[in-house]
Amino acid sequence: LTELSDGTRLLSVVRAFRDGLTREALAGILPVLRRTDPEVWGGGLSDAWQLLNEVAAIGGERSHLASGCDWPEAWQRCLSRLEEPAPTNGLEERANARREWLQRELSALLEPITAMRAVMQLAIAHAPLAELWQALEQFVTLHVKLSPTGAVALSVLGSGCDVFAAHPSLAPRGAAALEYLEEHLCSATLAGGRFGGPQIYLGTLAGVRGLQFRAVRILGLVEGALPSAMRED
Repeated sequence: LTELSDGTRLLSVVRAFRDGLTREALAGILPVLRRTDPEVWGGGLSDAWQLLNEVAAIGGERSHLASGCDWPEAWQRCLSRLEEPAPTNGLEERANARREWLQRELSALLEPITAMRAVMQLAIAHAPLAELWQALEQFVTLHVKLSPTGAVALSVLGSGCDVFAAHPSLAPRGAAALEYLEEHLCSATLAGGRFGGPQIYLGTLAGVRGLQFRAVRILGLVEGALPSAMRED
């Protein structure tokens, strides 16, 4: 399952919560979060790091499990300061453009960042697997960019909770529950393609960022076509 784009993104989200939403963990999933403004392009991992560094510098750094719930406050503080009137003297055009970019990104990501709190609070409170999975599934469905078949990958991950349906008291809790979901996701298989092999990813170059592939085929990469053959005239 983790060889497919949806499985890779689900794994990144589960690990981010397992690690307590540290800056490094959060940077890995920012590019795949849904922006409330579709006109805002999220960029890649380097852009995510720049964004989080600005939030940490302006809104306050959050780096351990108990503070994972505090990202929304840091986000909002940073956004509030950026909404204050900017000084007109000495502000270069490039600095002003960066300020506007940061404000657009923060605004577009405020909703999914705030929604992370519910999952993180359950992990800290050592909530049982079923309750934690319900919150995680809702977050992924609403705020993570998945393909049209993403619901299938979600159902496969959720099937790991069925093991404890008859004995809920034996189900893992909190961080242990997230570790269990990670292990189940890494070992899960999804039938597709020929003989259940990995399927072919179809999507944009922007959507392929951060994904790993066992094989890549480039159409039209033949001798004489790329690079083009030199003309005699």
